[in-house]
Amino acid sequence: MHRIVVLCFAGLVASTSAITVQDYTVAEAAPSGLDWSHVHYYKGSSAVAVGGSWILTAAHVADDAGSGTLSIDGTIYNQQEVVYHDSADLALIRYDRALPGHYPLFTGELVPQVPLSALMVGYGSTGSVFSTFWTDSRFGRGTKRWGGQEIDRTSIKRYDAGGSVGYTMNYGFLMEFGLGDTAYEAGTGIGDSGGGTFYNDGGTWKLAGINTSRSGSGGSYTSTFAVSMPDYSNWVLETIPESATASLMGLSTMVLLIARARTFRHRRLVGRSLFPMGRGYLCDSFTMEEEDNTKPSASGNESETMQTVKRTLSKVAGVLRNHYTLLNKMIWNYMVARHEATVLRRRALKNKLKRKLSDGLDAFLALIMK
Repeated sequence: MHRIVVLCFAGLVASTSAITVQDYTVAEAAPSGLDWSHVHYYKGSSAVAVGGSWILTAAHVADDAGSGTLSIDGTIYNQQEVVYHDSADLALIRYDRALPGHYPLFTGELVPQVPLSALMVGYGSTGSVFSTFWTDSRFGRGTKRWGGQEIDRTSIKRYDAGGSVGYTMNYGFLMEFGLGDTAYEAGTGIGDSGGGTFYNDGGTWKLAGINTSRSGSGGSYTSTFAVSMPDYSNWVLETIPESATASLMGLSTMVLLIARARTFRHRRLVGRSLFPMGRGYLCDSFTMEEEDNTKPSASGNESETMQTVKRTLSKVAGVLRNHYTLLNKMIWNYMVARHEATVLRRRALKNKLKRKLSDGLDAFLALIMK
């Protein structure tokens, strides 16, 4: 039976390696062009910095036991909040201070007519690679590695991520394994879940997807699945702003808060539900049956039409949201300007009254002393 494994995972190599390539020396050195310093080791798996004090990972990783503390260049970053997506295997984690840097999100189209070259980065285990599949050794976890891949086609995967996350439905893309497809062809292993797949968009490396699962049978894996950023970037960008930025509310800011109410309901604060099961790493043993509904390519059928409508509406919603944000800022700036003008007028009037009172008192005292 074809199975899908939700990984806290790492790709594999042609003999042995983690995010799989044939040369450990290459895999464990920074890739050319891509700054991989903003991919972090999180709860024994992987996560990617996406803005300010936020990282993005798989929900089934965020749901694992552990504090979620990050250590970056000798500085400790403490987890403050976890925000789970309503339906996808994604989670955003907020820290107590801004992270050193982050990646822009790729928001273009990922419906390749030909495979798109990409790079994967994660902290997963080692394994062995063969011409069309890889196997997993489960050793070597915790070391950052990278490898090449190709985005072959879009896909929808439904699976139970376990724990308090439960059933998920994920829009994403598949990367089929073929040892000769890229210079450093990679698979994924235990510990690579939450790691990133990056796409070079016009010279800028952007986060195209979060790696969450792999497919295969009998311990041999043939493809990696990543949740697509073009499908979930709006959720990420809506969630990232600190709630304090929406305080001191005028009418327009109240509207913004109401629009974000559903997101707030899925936030989990430290000390409440970060340790829901008191268990170890979910991905070490978790497997489930796979449902793989490949998104159709340009074929003109109803499903493709619905996908086109969905993407168009999403883009329109993004444009409207940008206009709303601009309007919100304009209204707020106007309110602040009006308030400051009122304060200045009151201050001037107060000073004028003080001067008149002082002059009157001086005149009165001068009259008495005559």
